[in-house]
Amino acid sequence: MNHCRPSASWLVALAVGFSGCAPAGQNPDGPDLRAEVVAPGDPDQPGPYAVGITTILLHGVEDQRDIPVEVWYPAAADAGAGLETTSYDVFGVQLAASGYRDVAPDPTAPSFLIAFSHGLGGVRIQNYSMAERLASFGFIVVAPDHPGTTAQDLVLNFGSLTDPIYHRPGTVVAAVDALYDGAVEGLVPRDGGYGLIGHSLGAFTSMYVAGAALDFDAYNDACAVGDPSGVCGLVGELAPTEWQLAHMPAQDDRVKTTILQAPAGYFALQPSTLADMPDPFLMAGDKDDLGYKYGALPMFPLVAPGAAMAVYTDAGHDAPTDICDIPLASALAPDCGDGFADPDALRAITVRHVVAWMGAHLGGQASFEADLAPGDGYTWETK
Repeated sequence: MNHCRPSASWLVALAVGFSGCAPAGQNPDGPDLRAEVVAPGDPDQPGPYAVGITTILLHGVEDQRDIPVEVWYPAAADAGAGLETTSYDVFGVQLAASGYRDVAPDPTAPSFLIAFSHGLGGVRIQNYSMAERLASFGFIVVAPDHPGTTAQDLVLNFGSLTDPIYHRPGTVVAAVDALYDGAVEGLVPRDGGYGLIGHSLGAFTSMYVAGAALDFDAYNDACAVGDPSGVCGLVGELAPTEWQLAHMPAQDDRVKTTILQAPAGYFALQPSTLADMPDPFLMAGDKDDLGYKYGALPMFPLVAPGAAMAVYTDAGHDAPTDICDIPLASALAPDCGDGFADPDALRAITVRHVVAWMGAHLGGQASFEADLAPGDGYTWETK
């Protein structure tokens, strides 16, 4: 018999339209077919699984509009037999994907869960190359849009960022809960915690979710004397209302490791709590003042021992992303033109590092540590 227990996020579950019970393809009373660790392999190449892609909607999360959420997952190697690969519809433009839409998951995949939070002016699929590669190695990746801070929002309806910023952590946690509760039929993320990746403002969101505490006074004081990073000019003063504070979730102790890409706005967090983020990996471009000079560089001494930092040569703020290939989003990105390293080359290096880090630090595959070392096109530092 399939015994289901109520979930803490049952309201989200009902709104998305799933039960919270074990999805089809997994017998809760039978053996667990999932591999215990991620398989070894070359992170520069796709892993052993085909890539499944699907989109779900979250309804009624903190009174926001319906939120699209992209999910990448491992499918059986022959899942795409007779099918064409899908594409991403971004502002009416089709971007080719290396995966198949709505195919059945592979029940034998390790299925470690990773959440991704996009930056200001980004979109949920902005790191699709990274997400596809992770899924091919057996990870499940869940990435929500963040209403009020997507590229479309900024172009069509730019307004105050205060409310959207307070909503972002809850949106990430709701998307994670939805996957654990069975939002995608047949997908059963492994218990025991998840990995978290964020880019720019998404890195700030991830820092909070992973355990760093907000410091509104320190942020406002820094803005008052002049903020060279430019964050204050975009966001303005942080003076949360009681409603906003009530709608920010507590930090999520399920986060096991955190990748912070071009982290922005760390000075709005209590410095002593940056060490509370579990197992962080910082990624930044050496030509990125926001994410490196005023982000990863001063942050690195404050994070926990065991952390690593990669700094990419001739790279800007969006080096770890696919933003330069995405219409509208690329128009908001200053580093997709001359004066920077080739975006494809940068993306290849950063995807390798993300897969290797998550493979070793979340997926239990120690062989990936060999790919986490100094090399051409970047520097590497550990604590």
